[in-house]
Amino acid sequence: MTCAEAIAYILSIPRLPPQPDLVRMNSLANRLGNPQKLLRCIHIAGTNGKGSTAAMTAAVLSAADYKTGLFTSPYLEQFQERIQIDGTPISPGALSRLTELVQQQARSMEKAGEGTPTAFEQVTAIGFLYFLEQHCDFVVLEAGLGGRLDATNIIPPPLAAAVTSISRDHTGVLGGTLEQIALQKCGILKKGSRGVAAPGQPSTVLSVIREHCRTQAIPLLEPVRPSVSQMETGLWGSRFSLCGKTYAIPLLGLHQIDNAVTSLSLIRQLRAAGYSISQEAEERGLGAVRWPGRLELICSAPQVLLDAAHNPGGIASLCDALNQYFPDTPPVTVMGMLSDKEYALCAAELARRSRVMIAVSPPECSRAVPAEKFAEAAAPYCPDVRRADSLSQALEQGLELVGKGGLLLVCGSIPLIGSARTELIGRHLECGERFF
Repeated sequence: MTCAEAIAYILSIPRLPPQPDLVRMNSLANRLGNPQKLLRCIHIAGTNGKGSTAAMTAAVLSAADYKTGLFTSPYLEQFQERIQIDGTPISPGALSRLTELVQQQARSMEKAGEGTPTAFEQVTAIGFLYFLEQHCDFVVLEAGLGGRLDATNIIPPPLAAAVTSISRDHTGVLGGTLEQIALQKCGILKKGSRGVAAPGQPSTVLSVIREHCRTQAIPLLEPVRPSVSQMETGLWGSRFSLCGKTYAIPLLGLHQIDNAVTSLSLIRQLRAAGYSISQEAEERGLGAVRWPGRLELICSAPQVLLDAAHNPGGIASLCDALNQYFPDTPPVTVMGMLSDKEYALCAAELARRSRVMIAVSPPECSRAVPAEKFAEAAAPYCPDVRRADSLSQALEQGLELVGKGGLLLVCGSIPLIGSARTELIGRHLECGERFF
């Protein structure tokens, strides 16, 4: 099996199970020797910010000279991004070999009438095997969907776990209220671990997290915004002070300060568990973190901003960032989303702030909202709404409209942002200054 064949196989498997549970994942892991039981994990769930928080936490642990695995989803440009060690994606050879091993066990399960593990379940198993054979000191796991019944949640109680910002997403699976969604996310907080609740949670969500931790006897750390002092922010990122210590992060958006504080709180919980991590490692790790495609400014002339905001909470953070960094520059917006998201609400919010809205269907995705349907949702809120037949056409139109002095915003689904990033960087944009 080649790397291309491994990826093609994974992408051919159903993404979601008919009924969420951990039965298949536990059976698959058991057949593989339960590698997850031998890993030291930090688990992160939430609606928004979990990927950034995971990347920051892994960067700090790597800076502290711990060999650190990072498991995230979905990928932005290359499939191997989902499984990394100290910033280096899994090698093609390792992905091929481990996929073949997992595939064999998945087929054995199917023959035994135990069901076929989903794509996410099989990738999770591949990650567990890789991190174990590479002798990682820590593994930072980003939960996929929810928490309680997420495939990553077959691990024993993690050393520390965090619930990041909660917003409405996947309501058909997780529930229609923030409290119901929070309860699902809290499933990663297990007796024997240490918990963190991200700052800025709605009071009702925080109450759910507190009650869950109380019943499970989990020490909960709740960083609050008044303890954080924003010192400086700009297109380079932000500097802030926490408990008298100063940190800088090269990620745009004030919400990334909340994510950084959540990450630092996880590190504090690891210290409480007996692990040595210096403030210098915190500073170096946060200062070096990268999380492409999330409020990423990849060019300055014209300004080209990419953001994978695809639910109401993410769109709110994006709009805050536009107000903060580009208050006098209504963007030309290229946008497309998936049909299982609240795309009409998101389209309206961005259309209100856009000079021109170009609707496009995310490429190679069966769940993509057709460009015409997305344009209809945006039309009442923007004076100039257009639609493009392809992402390449949308980007070409957008670059032509902004010229050298405007702002091109590309936002929406992660598959859309990943494809746009690859294409725009491949063009080199002929811009005065590139940031990538």
